Amino acid sequence: MPWGWLVLEVDEMQHSQYSVRYEVDRMAAIYEEFARKHEEGRMHIVRYNPDPWRQNGAIMKPSTEDREALLRAALLFVPDTRFAITFLYYRGGNDLPDIVEHPDFTLKEHVLPQRRIEDALPKVSPQAT
Repeated sequence: MPWGWLVLEVDEMQHSQYSVRYEVDRMAAIYEEFARKHEEGRMHIVRYNPDPWRQNGAIMKPSTEDREALLRAALLFVPDTRFAITFLYYRGGNDLPDIVEHPDFTLKEHVLPQRRIEDALPKVSPQAT
């Protein structure tokens, strides 16, 4: 990207088959390699869960149109920090996915709330009838 590097990861089932420590170490290694080779620029890792998930007893399954719009917005988003991570469609009770509360998740300060991407979506004005 003109501003730096965009890494898109499709995380089927929110990568529940991997340990949190493994995921953190892998993302940190990707960023460290980027930082070693590039003195300037930014890196944005977008982790996208394409699957439905269970949250508060309900199955969450956003529409294809909503998913495509949010994913497009994430791919166009320019982070304002050197290293940013965005989780799209992950289980979570607030602005951030539940994974960031895990004791092994040490990159919390780099995680952007999904709301930042949602705010970048084009606003649809009501149609006159």
